[in-house]
Formats: sequence, structure tokens, C-alpha cells
Amino acid sequence: MTHRVQVYWDCTKARRSRHASGLQRVANNLRDALIANGAELTPVHWDGRQQRFVSTRGSDIDPAESHANGSGIFFTAELFSECERPGLQSWLAATPQRTVALFHDAIPLRMPEITWPQSVQRHPYYLEDLCGFQLVLAVSHQSASDLRAFWRWKGVSRPPPVQVVSCGSDFDGRPRVLASSEPDSDPPLWLCTAILEPRKNQSGLLDACELLWTEGHRFRLVLAGRVNPHYGKPILRRIRALQSRGFALEHLPAPTDQQLGPLYEQAHLCVFPSLAEGNGLPVLEALWRGVPVVASPIPAAREWSGGHGVEIVDPLTPNALAETLRTLLSDPDRYRTLRNQTAKAPLLSWNEAAQALLELCGISKRGSG
Repeated sequence: MTHRVQVYWDCTKARRSRHASGLQRVANNLRDALIANGAELTPVHWDGRQQRFVSTRGSDIDPAESHANGSGIFFTAELFSECERPGLQSWLAATPQRTVALFHDAIPLRMPEITWPQSVQRHPYYLEDLCGFQLVLAVSHQSASDLRAFWRWKGVSRPPPVQVVSCGSDFDGRPRVLASSEPDSDPPLWLCTAILEPRKNQSGLLDACELLWTEGHRFRLVLAGRVNPHYGKPILRRIRALQSRGFALEHLPAPTDQQLGPLYEQAHLCVFPSLAEGNGLPVLEALWRGVPVVASPIPAAREWSGGHGVEIVDPLTPNALAETLRTLLSDPDRYRTLRNQTAKAPLLSWNEAAQALLELCGISKRGSG
């Protein structure tokens, strides 16, 4: 880059968050990659009293220099609404630097019955407020389609452009695994990384695994993710009930990237039975580490099927999921083929994702605006 790109990074909620959610992990990885690509990043947060963004050091953000060279960006990957941030739309309209928002998904509108009540209440306003940005970057084609459909339904006459930016697949600094031999863990380890809640469908996975365990199949299942306080407790009770029967089942709450890395090294398979996703980050991360995936037929997973190491199955039918898992246990050649296919998946690193984001924002890698 011929000059450093000034990025004002919205961390209003992130600076107080105690959980490494999927949304937060995307934001953190993207932030770090932008810095690695030469961005001069200033963390800012919304000041409700002043109705403007201020730096985390307490001063008002000053876009004058960044606006002068045409490379200043205000960027948010957070969820918000005008109700939570009164005056936001006026600030967006008045600020001189380019305003860009990362859009994750419309799941709270599509599945309100199993989504956090606060998210369901906020999400329609959030999708409307995205119209105040100059550019919206969606994490998948499905998310972009959902957002455009909502705007059409609301009769938005002049929505901002929506572009798709792919997420990165690396997560702990390890290089991509392209030649992956089968792990020697015995029994085989199956990994499911997701918050425990109905949308992630761990219940369907547990139903399928219980069938296999009672048939005498040997494998170890690790569920890695915190428990949704609204909807996850029945799943946690089910886990404990199966553990009390002696099945090889573990729950790792709130895993860090450093804890996930060794699990992927040991994993024979990643199982991702989610009912809806914006991006499906665990699928990307598993493929990056050379671990094949059995996933539900959601768009975020379907695009990686057909020779990229992902086997698609209907997780709502425990027998169908169990049959696929049973086959991969008993047919070494089929399993080996699926594992070798992971090397063919066209994945991006977060560094490459950050470069693509800057280009979509009109800033080339050499800094031309």
C-alpha cells in the first residue's frame, strides 16, 4: 500500500463481550487481518449521550485526514438498531468517511421460535438501519439474498449495494493441511463445534449417535460450544443422560481457538447438523485442517459438497444421519476419499479475505482509491 488505510472499527459491544461467538470470531479475525494488511485501525464505540462514535480512548473520531486521501472507512460487524443507538442514522448521513457494514444473516426473522428474544425484536430494525450505510458486505450469497428480499418487502427504493465477501478459514495461526493422513486416535473422534441450541441441532446428532452406540459402534463425540441460556439446557441434560449410560460423549464449554486446534488434529470427522447458518464457519475451519465434514443441506454447506470433503445428509431424520455416519465408520475407502477431497476446497485465509474486503471497499492492495 502507498499509504495506510484508516479504519474506524466499531467495538461497542465487543469490548464488553465475554463470549467468543461465531460473529465475534469473524469480526476478530477480520480485524487482525486488516491490521496485517496495513490498515491503521482505530477502535471506536457508540456514545449514547453524545450520539456519535468516539475512540476507546475517549476522543471523538476525526475523519479529516482519512477523508482527505479518500481511504477512510467506518466499519461495523456488530448487530445494532436505531432504538439501541439513537441518532445513528443522522451520524451515518453526516460522517464524511465511507460507511461499511458486515451482514451475517437473517436467521432471527426466519427462525424466531428458537432465537434469542432480544435478537428477534431487534433484527427487523437492524436490517432497515443497514440502508444507512454506503456499502453492505454479506458473509454468503444466502445472506445477501435474504437481505435484498427483506428490503424489497419493506419497499426500500434506493438500498445500498450488497457485495459478498468470503470469510477466512484459518483460526489459530496454523497453515492449511493439504495432505491429511488419518488420525491415530482410538476410538475415532467426531467433533461438533457450535453453541448448544436447537438451531445447531445437536439433538438430532445425539439421536443418531445413540443409535450407533447401542449398535456397538465405537467412536467418541465431542460437542464444543457454550450453552444458550434460553434454549440450550435441555440439550445439556440430554448430554449428561447419555454420559451416565457410559457413552463416549464429552462437552467442552466455551472452547478457545487454542483448545480447538488439537481437537481438529485428532478429529476423524466434523459433524455440522445445523438447521440454518449465515456462513457456517466450522465447516470452513474443519476443511482448512483437513477434516472431512458431514453437514445438513443448508446453502452454507452445500457449496462445499461435490468433491470438496463435505457429505450432505438430512439431519432431521436420525436414521439418515446415522446411516451416513455408520458408512464412514465401516467403509475406510469412502472415508479416505472424503478426507482427501478436503485439499480441493477453494478456501481463503483471513489475510486473503481482508484483501478482498479492501478491494470491495474501493481500496486496492496498493492503496489506490
